[in-house]
Amino acid sequence: MSAYATLTEVLDTSDFRRIGELPLDEWVFHLSLLYVSALPEHEWLALHTQSRRALEPAPAEVVTSAEYVWYDDDGEHIEVLPLGTDRS
Repeated sequence: MSAYATLTEVLDTSDFRRIGELPLDEWVFHLSLLYVSALPEHEWLALHTQSRRALEPAPAEVVTSAEYVWYDDDGEHIEVLPLGTDRS
């Protein structure tokens, strides 16, 4: 985030503009989960084990949906997947 903020500050002093750019305080967190579809399952499991950690304090955000994005010869495709976040 720091690198992005620095880039934004540098661009703000120039005449370069990014189309559709939001101010940092309106930024939405984005997490790309999968990029290497050919990675063998045992390597995914090893990566998962190595990257897990406890967070204190625990995250408080409730995620209600996820976007599945893929690309092919027709361009970008997006499917919104609702998540079971009903806590009633």
